[in-house]
Amino acid sequence: MEEKDLLKLNNQICFPLYVASKEVIKKYKPYLEKLNLTYTQYITMMVMWEVEKENVKDLGEKIYLDSGTLTPFLKKLEHKGYIKREKSKEDERNLSITLTNEGKALKEKAKNIPIEMMKCINLPLEELINLKRINIFFDIILDEIYIMNDSDIAEIDALDLKQKLFLEFNRILRIDGSELVEFQGNYILENIDEDLQKIGEGGFAEVFIQKSTGYVVKKLRKDYLKNNADRSRFKREFEITKSIGNIEGVIKVVDFNENSFSYRMEKADCALKEFIDLDKDYSIENKVWIVNKLVKIMKLVHERNILHRDLSPTNIFKVGSKLKIGDFGLGKNINIIHSHQTNETLGVGQYLYCSPEQMRGLKNSDKKSDVYSLGKIINYIFTKDSENTSHELKYISEKATHKLPEYRYKDAGEMYDALQNRIEINMNESYKLKIFEEIKKGNLTTEVEEFIYGLSGDDLCKYLVERREGFSIAVLTMMKNDESKAFDIIRSIEENYQNYIWRISGGYIAWDPFGKLGYSALNENNPEYSYSVKEVAARILRYVAKDINRFSAQDMIRELKIRGIDPSIEEILD
Repeated sequence: MEEKDLLKLNNQICFPLYVASKEVIKKYKPYLEKLNLTYTQYITMMVMWEVEKENVKDLGEKIYLDSGTLTPFLKKLEHKGYIKREKSKEDERNLSITLTNEGKALKEKAKNIPIEMMKCINLPLEELINLKRINIFFDIILDEIYIMNDSDIAEIDALDLKQKLFLEFNRILRIDGSELVEFQGNYILENIDEDLQKIGEGGFAEVFIQKSTGYVVKKLRKDYLKNNADRSRFKREFEITKSIGNIEGVIKVVDFNENSFSYRMEKADCALKEFIDLDKDYSIENKVWIVNKLVKIMKLVHERNILHRDLSPTNIFKVGSKLKIGDFGLGKNINIIHSHQTNETLGVGQYLYCSPEQMRGLKNSDKKSDVYSLGKIINYIFTKDSENTSHELKYISEKATHKLPEYRYKDAGEMYDALQNRIEINMNESYKLKIFEEIKKGNLTTEVEEFIYGLSGDDLCKYLVERREGFSIAVLTMMKNDESKAFDIIRSIEENYQNYIWRISGGYIAWDPFGKLGYSALNENNPEYSYSVKEVAARILRYVAKDINRFSAQDMIRELKIRGIDPSIEEILD
């Protein structure tokens, strides 16, 4: 604004408020004339109707008038018989005001004034809001520097007073359906109903988009407001999320509203589940990046001794290019021994991602319970199925989801370290060459076993075709040595081998390694394999022999029948 415009009336911040004030008082005049009261006398009487007795000093503070201005009004009210002034018995220096019987009777005559005012007042408030003048006013009076200078107080006291003023403004404004919101350092007065657009609803809360700021507003549903446990849980969700808000991967929350029991948070683009469920072909590298980022965030959360206890793809969010965790409704701060935690046992988290011990009760959960959920989420990221471990990071997810907590990673930090090691193994070509050299020599070392077991179903199929006999023998030997892993390995192969072969167009000869694998697992010289493993092996061999029509596989089936095999397995082969 140019200097010559500074003193123009329409450019003054105070002018619209002055106009609004004049308009309000003008609307009151016909109703107050019937009571023989001015507006100032009316607000004085409203205080007296509430308390009936008050000293002049406190009365002046309540209606923002000094004693010199207030005294003439009090004299006129006393002359009319509505109040009585007398020196205080406790301190004669103080003047006490008492409501008379006539003053009490006047309250009955005045009771309809607020209702009538609501019917007739049509102030230019909306116009002021549209013109942004009222917003500028709040920007100024809620500025820390303005408050410091006006009240002659330190910065820390100014911040405290600013918060109190903000809350008091909203307490008054919400009566008329308006709300003052803060956005990027500025204040905006909005109609509450018009500013909020409902975008979703969960078990406990409704979710809105706040049009004025772009924030998401989460409100506790009305039917839960009366329940102290539900209120406590909702408040705890905000407090825990706020306490770790400086972690980059946690959804930012602001402004818990005690009146509406709601809070604001940054808007996400979509939940991780929505992103994954899209028919979008994102690469292995992208999947690994998501997993790595997710576990790292939870590592930082666990370092603060915070439990989430409800991790799933629905409460992990994409915010631009970033991954962020939200919904700490079942969260717990381990550092707080005695808190407002509820004893609820019904909130156990989402079934598919909830650890066995937490299913028995929320109180049984710890950091290992979050680890379990992370393992299930890894499965979903790679396969769109929380139970499917046929992927590049199966070694991590299976350890994380062990039924017994003592066999899992102790926390997300330990899981993160193991993940880095696994990523390095998967991405390190020189390490792979070393492993294949050991396989070629027939050395089934611990490193070789971990490598094989950590492979996805697709990679197992790839190396069975590319590495042929040596790799197949290593796989079969490992299956013999570890029954618990044997079924997982052959099941992963079965789920992927057909798609893999058709995709690479390797010709009919590419089917042979799978036929030989099935035959070897069914051979009577290998009784160590379980019936479940042999069932899968039989289905693989039959497909190669009958559906693909490989003569070599057909010969293998005839040989097995001549030697004699379990009738139920023979039935599968037929």
